[in-house]
Amino acid sequence: MELSFEVCNALKALSSSPKAEFEAVVVQATEDLIEISQEEKIVTCQSKVCCSSSSSYSSLLTLFTELSKHQLSSQHLTEQLQDLDWPQDRIASVCTAYESVTSSVRCCLSSVASLLPHIVDVDWKLVHTVSSTSNAAEKESVYLLRFTVRPSNMASNGTGCSTNEAGSAASGSKPNLEYITLRCSLPELVAVTDSLRRAVATLNKLAGAN
Repeated sequence: MELSFEVCNALKALSSSPKAEFEAVVVQATEDLIEISQEEKIVTCQSKVCCSSSSSYSSLLTLFTELSKHQLSSQHLTEQLQDLDWPQDRIASVCTAYESVTSSVRCCLSSVASLLPHIVDVDWKLVHTVSSTSNAAEKESVYLLRFTVRPSNMASNGTGCSTNEAGSAASGSKPNLEYITLRCSLPELVAVTDSLRRAVATLNKLAGAN
């Protein structure tokens, strides 16, 4: 199981945080995961964690969720935290917390659709807008982005494509896809492109590992 650089850094910070802060983060994360099915829980969670420990709180939620998703035991958690140079007493505390929330998290994850909505294509084009000022007119480059997304209600038929796509292919019609369109500046376009490239590289890496 791989964790992002940001999550690892936040977990390292949690391992060396003051005892009171460490215990507060672990207790809060544990309580929130147990009650994760409650409505408006995300808003409630954010109000209970101070800004200085919010990244540690988020990283612990991510760690517990990823471990539960991959059906990993507390032994794997111990090894993961040892790699991050955690002290043994804090590892034991977090392992106990993880064991108390595992069933709740797995139950919640099992209710998520097996085929999540995801981007299947993206394209963009350049459009120009002219903004007038008191001194002169400035020309600004604006890009129109369009994401093609496969909805979550397109159930899988076990062949790698959805039943809607399979039916559409048989009838010769286009699959039932959705489109998200937005406008962005050049820096925003570069940021989106970089994020997509990193996502593709991560997926290729995971596919190669399997």
